[in-house]
Amino acid sequence: MWLWFRCLEETSGQPKEDFHTFYKTLFLAYETVINDRAVTLIGGTRNLDTARMTRFLEQVQAHAATEWGVTLPSPDDPAFPRFLDKYR
Repeated sequence: MWLWFRCLEETSGQPKEDFHTFYKTLFLAYETVINDRAVTLIGGTRNLDTARMTRFLEQVQAHAATEWGVTLPSPDDPAFPRFLDKYR
């Protein structure tokens, strides 16, 4: 995940932490009620189980490709080792 955000940082000039926050807001936000008041909370990535983290990463990957034209390779992609060397 952080390699992807680092790639987006270099591509855009925006800090990688901003991409982390942006995507958490976009894909992990949820509505709840606190003291009879509806609020939106932003979930974190740290405690996601494997299935939910996989879904989050798929959403990030798809969004980056469609909205910004940035390909973020998965570890099973033949281009991943080169990507890893570049953004590690």
